[in-house]
Amino acid sequence: FFFLLYNNGNNNPSHHLYIWFTCKFYWVCLIYCFWATLSTTKRSIQGTRVN
Repeated sequence: FFFLLYNNGNNNPSHHLYIWFTCKFYWVCLIYCFWATLSTTKRSIQGTRVN
């Protein structure tokens, strides 16, 4: 898959760059959502313990 993407990128560098940025953005969003969910879960667990 990555080899195919790289070959396509050689023919059209801007398209390759667009895909790279999209993947990067997707991973950043995914990690951010995961971190937010984790922190919220920790907070709710701590709140339950305090109560």
